[in-house]
Amino acid sequence: MGKLLRVLIIEDSEDDVLLVLRQLRKGGYDPEYERVETAEPMEKALREKSWDVVLCDYKLPHFSGFEALALFNKSGLDIPFIIVSGTIGEETAVAAMRAGARDYVMKDKLSRIAPAIARELEEAESRRLRRIYEHELFRSEANLTAIMNSSNDWIWSVDTDNFGLLIFNRAMEEYFMHNAGICIQKGMTPEDLLPPERVAKWRNFYRRAVMEGSYEMEYETVQGTSVFLMSFNPVIHDGRISAISVLGKDITDRKLAEERYRSIFENAQEGIFRSTPEGKIFMANAAMARIFGYESPDELTAAVTDAARQIYVNSEERTKIIQIIEENGFIKNHETQLYRKDGSIFWVSMTMRAVRDAG
Repeated sequence: MGKLLRVLIIEDSEDDVLLVLRQLRKGGYDPEYERVETAEPMEKALREKSWDVVLCDYKLPHFSGFEALALFNKSGLDIPFIIVSGTIGEETAVAAMRAGARDYVMKDKLSRIAPAIARELEEAESRRLRRIYEHELFRSEANLTAIMNSSNDWIWSVDTDNFGLLIFNRAMEEYFMHNAGICIQKGMTPEDLLPPERVAKWRNFYRRAVMEGSYEMEYETVQGTSVFLMSFNPVIHDGRISAISVLGKDITDRKLAEERYRSIFENAQEGIFRSTPEGKIFMANAAMARIFGYESPDELTAAVTDAARQIYVNSEERTKIIQIIEENGFIKNHETQLYRKDGSIFWVSMTMRAVRDAG
């Protein structure tokens, strides 16, 4: 069973409809459809039912693709409207897309229709989420300001035209020792708060957010005493990127904890490793490599791809261990015999724990 897809098809040929449905099913969809040929049933279908996509032939005996598109635009729906035709020319196709069609597919290339729908549905969902975000942002500016000022994270946004500050929360005020209201009133930019040598770098950050949509990076502050995880995201308003919003989360403690963990991991005298459930060792410390007779952790992880077969004297022993871990989440001080790289056998006491993801 494929993914449910509710399709309104504006088409006079039942045979062409069947070809379209066949391609949709091949593309992983389970289409639930209605076929109409004229304006009145199309208008009724748009008004009374919910649709995921509209597929429209360009030429019909008593209707046209442009008439259907005008009727669709009047409905105010933001779902993909795709022209499916065997006769449309390039200029007409461009005109249709300017008028609101999201894409066009030629009838002799129907294999394109499922990927085109998948892409347009994803973009429609992105537009829906952006509208929700923008609506909430502009509807409750006072609440947003209160929330931002209660946060310990840096939060600000800049105008993409002149890089002027639009939002500047209290956490940034305290860090940079500047008043947000004065900064915004004077048209200051974040670069005004930074040494001159860092200005070009920040301009590139904003431009990258415009080009890539959004991205994250770690950034050491001017003083070099803190590390922030910076998230840059474009704000879409009236169809254009009007601002770049930035969230800076202080991850200094996390970075220090990671460094401490790395130090413990690398300097421990006990062997420490991680493996996949299937038995590939993908992380190991120096002690682990030494115990097994390898020159380095990299050599060990490259060599051991099937622990049960390669390092357990009794390969069934690992299966029993995994079963115990599945039931209890861990196994403690389990003694067993393992092989070194040179084939010699040694005893080991192992404590192992399962690491699970959301699935």
